[in-house]
Amino acid sequence: MASYPCARLIAIITLIVILISCGKPDPLPQHAAPQQPGWPALKPVIGPNAAIEQRIKALLENMPLEQKIGQMMQPSIAHVSPEEVKRYYIGSVLNGGGMFPNGNRYATPQEWQALADAYYQASMAVPDGVPAIPVIWATDAVHGHNNVVGATLFPHNSALGAANNPELVRLIGAATAQQMVATGLDWNFAPTVAVAKNARWGRTYESFSENPGIVAALSAAYVAGLQGYPNDKSFLNTDKVIATAKHFIGDGATTRGDDQGDADLNEQQLIAEHALGYFSTLSMAVQTVMISYSSVQGLPMHGNKHLITDILKNQLHFDGIVVSDWNALGHVPGCTRDNCAAAINAGIDVLMVPYKPDWPNMIANTIAQVKSGEISMQRIDDAVSRILRVKLRSGVFNKPKPSQRSEFTYDTYLSTPEHKALARRAVRESLVLLKNNDGVLPIAPNKNILIAGDAANNVSRQTGGWTISWQGDDTTPKDFPVATTVFQGFESAVQAAGGTVHYSATGEYEVIPDVAVVVFGERPAAEMSGDIENLNTLEFNHEDPEPLKVLQKLKAAGIPTVAVFIAGRPRLINKELNQSSAFVMAWFLGSEGGGIADLLLANQNSGKSFDFQGKLPFVWPATPCHVLGSQPQFNLGYGLSYAQPVNLSTVPEDYPPRTYGCDLPEKFVPSSAKPIDLSGSDFQLHLELKSLESKIISDSETWHGLRGAVQRKPAGAISQIDLEWQDAPRNNAVLQDGKVRSLLANLAAGHALQFEIKVNQKPSAKVWAKMECGHLCAADTLEITQKISTLPISHWQQVYMPLACIAKNRSDLFKINSGLRIDSSGYFSMSLRHLKVAALNDDDAINLCE
Repeated sequence: MASYPCARLIAIITLIVILISCGKPDPLPQHAAPQQPGWPALKPVIGPNAAIEQRIKALLENMPLEQKIGQMMQPSIAHVSPEEVKRYYIGSVLNGGGMFPNGNRYATPQEWQALADAYYQASMAVPDGVPAIPVIWATDAVHGHNNVVGATLFPHNSALGAANNPELVRLIGAATAQQMVATGLDWNFAPTVAVAKNARWGRTYESFSENPGIVAALSAAYVAGLQGYPNDKSFLNTDKVIATAKHFIGDGATTRGDDQGDADLNEQQLIAEHALGYFSTLSMAVQTVMISYSSVQGLPMHGNKHLITDILKNQLHFDGIVVSDWNALGHVPGCTRDNCAAAINAGIDVLMVPYKPDWPNMIANTIAQVKSGEISMQRIDDAVSRILRVKLRSGVFNKPKPSQRSEFTYDTYLSTPEHKALARRAVRESLVLLKNNDGVLPIAPNKNILIAGDAANNVSRQTGGWTISWQGDDTTPKDFPVATTVFQGFESAVQAAGGTVHYSATGEYEVIPDVAVVVFGERPAAEMSGDIENLNTLEFNHEDPEPLKVLQKLKAAGIPTVAVFIAGRPRLINKELNQSSAFVMAWFLGSEGGGIADLLLANQNSGKSFDFQGKLPFVWPATPCHVLGSQPQFNLGYGLSYAQPVNLSTVPEDYPPRTYGCDLPEKFVPSSAKPIDLSGSDFQLHLELKSLESKIISDSETWHGLRGAVQRKPAGAISQIDLEWQDAPRNNAVLQDGKVRSLLANLAAGHALQFEIKVNQKPSAKVWAKMECGHLCAADTLEITQKISTLPISHWQQVYMPLACIAKNRSDLFKINSGLRIDSSGYFSMSLRHLKVAALNDDDAINLCE
């Protein structure tokens, strides 16, 4: 039986290769859409079930329109109550990253179950004559049940791609499903089947590989672990959950590695490079597919009817749920976050509309669009049929309430010895040895060992994004009650062997160590904030110079040094590589840091250690702005081992420097940057209510407690803007001209956003400012309350925000779409004038960023 899963996966991949290469797929059923050139015609792996289809038909006949639309909605648990689930017939809910039952970060599994029960019972309490349809709960459990404190966390996908072991991945999927069921959840937004082609993309660590074949094999294995095998008694049984293949399609191939950018690919390129993971997961009967934030050839995927309906549904015969991504409907031309007939008509079945009042508005708008004929009843019935089909297949209609479904046993936390051992094994199998000169590794554990580096004793740094919170960058030791740091793993093993070990982040020591292990790497991040943008490059030292200093100091002292790089993707580390005796790529490894010591220390009992198995699933960059097709430092599949020792020569450090990032010309001259006037006649003042609703102000108007007024010169240029919050909720004012512009040249030239401000009434609440970089951009708002409050009343004062500060606060200056945004609430009045981006020439100007 042990060989059965791998054999099945191999058979699936072989079938896909044949389908693509032969160009003669089996004939389609007569009712299917015409063959789309180049796309295989996949056969449904689960054939039609007459009983299920009859049940769907009967349910549809008795469902009022309001219930059908409610089934298509997916609000977040922070914005929908059980009573609202009942009232609106909500079909599914989700917890986004950093959302917990009752807002309690440390909610126990029982508290998760209690909320799941409350939602379930509310969904089943329907009026007479209306069918009861259980609600299901979805989450992003992308490396274990990573939203729950105390769950075992596995390595992220890029690490699993290095291990390239489908059976290991299947077991991790199965363990994750057990954890989810134990908290009452039904649906996992995993696996990510992206083929990451640009390491600048912040979500590269969610990709198994840039090799489509590796992605296909491991994605299918992950689905098999989460759902069980199709047409097998394990399929969606009591310890399984619904899986999702995401993000359809091309999300790993955007220009610049922009998380919400455009993949300029034709369909043949999509098929050859980015579709194989969908073919394999569909062949494993994945029940849901999530659409990508990104675009293909300029068309946002959420509005791409050809790829969603013609290809995915009709050509590939996918009969499950197509779900939108978080708040992504506003990407579609003509849509807002609460009104998007175009996305439904394109083929999206479940609308992830997390916030209130967006989702109630979306329900009302969609009902009106069905009644007007803008959305056909046939399209609604297709969407609801798919939702019902997945729910019926999952058995949720016949299962008890969520708290009574799991047979998985655990103590206080969702962590068992079996799961911890599996996670530790995954760490060992995923480590890639890039260098091991003169056999520095493995280390005898009875030596005097120094552990250094700021990531060596920090679980947050080793777990990466999508850990407890969305970005994973705000966690503390309290969030990891059952985790082991890299240092703790060494400490346990070395002390047991009679050696000595101590930790110093900066590499300090009293007794010269026999060997040093320096652990460093990237900070945790998720989408957008992890993108390498503005003036940054792939060169790690440019981002964090401290680890190199530690390595240089240790090398100068003659201490053999092992570098352990914890990151989600390859980075340019030639300088660090040359300063180390050995170099290990450890990825974002999860909660079992002891797996590092397992591999780096020799086994004293047998005289042998584990050996390295990991191979690079991505090419390793040789230059700061490595692009697809350029010469790498290490090729795809590179990885050394103890069994075959090789000394690595000094690698080049004389690569061309990129002072101004990867998006400006290599020989960019800062003095060529031109100032930008933000007061031109094309600029308009927009008032926004929590970024949900907006109104353009042409003269003077009060809207939701915020009064905006615009004074213009005869030629139309803005001479003054007046803003007054009058006992208002949190509103914001945005200055826009409808254009998206790059300020990278201005950033390189040291320019600043500057304007004159006159405070007419000091703020009673906090005030924030920023430059926006598009829908769902991760830019942080900068609080300026204290600076504003110290300004004299009724006095014009020049202020500024250096673009370097704005970039540091995660605004992507390549795609700025607003000149200025000001947020506040309560009572506050001010006036603005002379807005521009330019070199600073006023010594008395006040820096709002300090």
